[in-house]
Amino acid sequence: MNVSTPSESALIGTILYRPSTLDECGELTPFDFLDQELGRVFEALTLARSGGFLAGDLGHMLALLIAAGIDRSIASVEGVNRLVGACGIGSYAGYHAAQVRRMASVRRQVALCGRWSDWLSDDANDPAEVAEWVADDLATLGTGVSIKTRDFSDVASEVVDTLRAKLAAGDSGIGVCTGLMRLDDTLGGWHDGELVIVAARPGAGKTALAMQAAMYNGRRGRRVVYASLEMRDRELVTRVLCGESQVDGRRLRLGTFDAADVADIDATRAALEAVPVTIYDPPSATVERIQSVVRFENSRKPVSLIVVDYLQLIRSADGSKKRHEQIGEQTAALKSLAKDIGCPVLCLAQLNREAEGVEPQMSHLRESGSIEQDADMILAIHKTGDGTADLLILKHRAGQRGVVPLNWDGPSTSFSDPDDQFSNFNKRGVP
Repeated sequence: MNVSTPSESALIGTILYRPSTLDECGELTPFDFLDQELGRVFEALTLARSGGFLAGDLGHMLALLIAAGIDRSIASVEGVNRLVGACGIGSYAGYHAAQVRRMASVRRQVALCGRWSDWLSDDANDPAEVAEWVADDLATLGTGVSIKTRDFSDVASEVVDTLRAKLAAGDSGIGVCTGLMRLDDTLGGWHDGELVIVAARPGAGKTALAMQAAMYNGRRGRRVVYASLEMRDRELVTRVLCGESQVDGRRLRLGTFDAADVADIDATRAALEAVPVTIYDPPSATVERIQSVVRFENSRKPVSLIVVDYLQLIRSADGSKKRHEQIGEQTAALKSLAKDIGCPVLCLAQLNREAEGVEPQMSHLRESGSIEQDADMILAIHKTGDGTADLLILKHRAGQRGVVPLNWDGPSTSFSDPDDQFSNFNKRGVP
């Protein structure tokens, strides 16, 4: 077992003894634990609670920990009894959770202080720039430190310098792309700080489009974090492997696959092994939890694209609020996340039943008011035939509305450009 603080052991013991105290933990995450194994225990208990599978007896708890693959030093009668004994008398989960969060914040700040010292020790770094980097780091900790202001002329000069650098490097300057040339040419890509909504009815291909964009960028070395609240990671990855290897996914579901199919899928797995796509697949999560996971991943290596699948499955931290208020807070938080991380957030959304069989409109978005207000771009998928679809641009803050025709391949669950695609973007080449 890793070294842990008394509050970590006491918190887990309290939850094991009385599962309802999980509600007192606020937005505590597994990453806040010094003891990584206790963090895994907390995650397993949280997931079980979300799925309604958390009973109040220690025997059930022990079986749950064993099933989650927790180390035997914890997932044993002795381990569980030791943790329960650490919680003492009474239920103080809220207090212990606050202590765990506090110590996690202290550790992060200590680590950042070391990084700041390294920056300042490097003579090549301008102290003024270091001060800006420090302010950005503090903002990610949620410390409330005011963010720097800059004069218009300074920002304008930076924009011009960036454009000149892109020209010198032969970079078109287009944003994060999907690999669908007509779509990328029309939209100009998705840019830093943008909230992009892709909406559709169930089964119309919104997850396929999102995963296609994620893998396209991952192949180019761009870090992607995919928060999947609907599908488990195995299901998502299976879709990708089948699509890339041209193995019909129905053969896997029906059990009619053969050794050649497995060999093709394994070859695809090897080819995609280095793709920097990270999947987070909780059965449910608040937008605050998603923000925490993304910020943690971004601290390890900068993220270029965030995908959230999908909006209506994000759990509200305050269930007493009306649904449109909850959605409004979530879209505002995702827009804020895009600006904080400095990359686009692609969020999928469900269209209501009125969109069935007709061309989607903005009004078909559930709780459309807040979504329309916060989103920089809203796209809707409309299947026009067995192998064709239209991607409707319902809102484009930096461009025009319109329709982008696409081909749809069911067996590989993927979109492609129509055969008559000869756009200027195609001539320029894909970045």
